[in-house]
Amino acid sequence: MLITSSVIELKEGGFPQVECRLADIPGVELRGVSKDLRRLLLIIETEDSEALEKISDDLRKHPAVFSLLHHSFYFDEGE
Repeated sequence: MLITSSVIELKEGGFPQVECRLADIPGVELRGVSKDLRRLLLIIETEDSEALEKISDDLRKHPAVFSLLHHSFYFDEGE
């Protein structure tokens, strides 16, 4: 299991579309939103780094996403 904390920076006005998209992705939890609705804090839980990369690529391709950065990782090899 891999748990990642990540920050998405959005283009102006992109929050509603990205919020809906995030709700459709299993293992992704929206944990915080900046007051200007431009930065989102996510917790992403996946089985492995390959699954994380797939989610990351999908989010980066969204037209309202300016950037996606992963800030911390937790690996649980016992799962």
